[in-house]
Amino acid sequence: MLLSAVFEFNLDIPMKYLGKLALLFVAGVMLAIAFPYMSYAQDTFTGVVEQVWEDGLRVNTGDRTFRIDSWDVYGDNTPDNVAMGDCVTVAGEFSGREFDAFSIDANEASLCESINSNVSVNSSVSNEVSDANAVPTASEAPAAPAGDAEGSFTGRVEAVWEDGLRLDTGNRTIRVDSWAVYGDNTPQNVAVGDCITMTGEFAGRTFDAFSISADESASCQS
Repeated sequence: MLLSAVFEFNLDIPMKYLGKLALLFVAGVMLAIAFPYMSYAQDTFTGVVEQVWEDGLRVNTGDRTFRIDSWDVYGDNTPDNVAMGDCVTVAGEFSGREFDAFSIDANEASLCESINSNVSVNSSVSNEVSDANAVPTASEAPAAPAGDAEGSFTGRVEAVWEDGLRLDTGNRTIRVDSWAVYGDNTPQNVAVGDCITMTGEFAGRTFDAFSISADESASCQS
């Protein structure tokens, strides 16, 4: 008797609620598919650009500072599109400590006036990157001189970022790719103000360094 009642009960449930169970099942599957894409909420921030490097930038919103991955927007050409001091609005989502940008839009400078008053830019090297004011855009970078494919230069470091630096030789400024020497750890080996001698060759507007060594010669004692 009891077994028969249980059987009848279990048989009645699917027949009676079949439609609702099907809807619940479909909703559950859709939720499971969508959940990974809902793990991060998209945000938008407006602020002043403090630093720029190949595939990222740092933006000060006035009350906090964000390290932004701009690769999806500009690839490795961020310095050609964004400059230190620009007022920008960035949309995207957080991924760990970084903010992955989906879009970066320029704004009128007046929109960031209140932020600018609180932003102090200096030339010291941070743990992440150096003063991004030192990362020149393509129009600012010096062109390689004719017949000077390879060479050696001595000068004082003006700026440092992950895989490069900017060197003032006294009569010219050179943008240096130091990846072959330090990888992405240039700020841990070279500081703004250092006097160095480097060897390498030009590749377009950039000087690819083969070696970088400290130099305390009189040529840097200016």
